[in-house]
Amino acid sequence: MVGTLNLREHTTQISETGGMAKALNKRMKLGMLHTKAIVS
Repeated sequence: MVGTLNLREHTTQISETGGMAKALNKRMKLGMLHTKAIVS
């Protein structure tokens, strides 16, 4: 039972991390677009 619980927590943590990475990538892309607009 304990092993299953840990696996669930691990899966949740992975999906949360993936969501954070996606959000960061979006922000970085937006930042790059904004920077390009300022430079050109």
